[in-house]
Amino acid sequence: MSTSRTGPPAPVPAPVDRRQRVLAGHRALAGASRVRLLEALRQNGSATVLELAAAVGLAPNTVRLHLDQLVDAALVTRERAEPTGRGRPRQIYRAVDDADVSEGAYRELARLLAEALASVGPAAESAAMATGRAWGSELVTRSPSGESDRAQVVALMDDLGFEPRLADGDAAVEMHRCPFHQVAQQHSDVVCGLHLGLMQGAFSRLGSTTQATRLEPFATPRMCLAHLGVGPPAERVGAA
Repeated sequence: MSTSRTGPPAPVPAPVDRRQRVLAGHRALAGASRVRLLEALRQNGSATVLELAAAVGLAPNTVRLHLDQLVDAALVTRERAEPTGRGRPRQIYRAVDDADVSEGAYRELARLLAEALASVGPAAESAAMATGRAWGSELVTRSPSGESDRAQVVALMDDLGFEPRLADGDAAVEMHRCPFHQVAQQHSDVVCGLHLGLMQGAFSRLGSTTQATRLEPFATPRMCLAHLGVGPPAERVGAA
């Protein structure tokens, strides 16, 4: 499936800030089909849309849409091959060399980090929350559209793949998908502490009077519930 590189080099993308790069990567890797495409490119070096469509069993137009997201996330490069006849020149896709980002690798890395942090004992949860607060303050930026602080934090969690929804009169956030669900089942104090801290850090960075005061892990089998209010940050997951 490898194709020789004959066209001009791909244009250098405009620089993006760290938040946009992180969010783009999360969005791109949230879908199993995009992970399969990325793995196919890493295994074969380079490929066209038709070659990738045959490799992963998807329609070419669907593959193009997924590849556009991977290119936008700087996980894949796209270049135009030298024309060989009539018709539109082919587009050649390559995985970025350091994009070792398969879904399984992320889960394994998350598991190892959670186990390492959990090994420090009772301080693990507070350490995870502190890390989450720092992370959240780096990722969030105030929206110019005048959205409420709660809506902006929900939008951030959506970008990160949690499928959130404001509920209970905007007093809680339902999170219907956890990117680290399997790890959270074993280390909910660490993983959920990180996510609670992330929301707290985002609210703090926005200068908001709202605070994420409590997170209920697995309030239902497939949903976690973050409670919002006014007050100091919670010190523990599930703390009222």
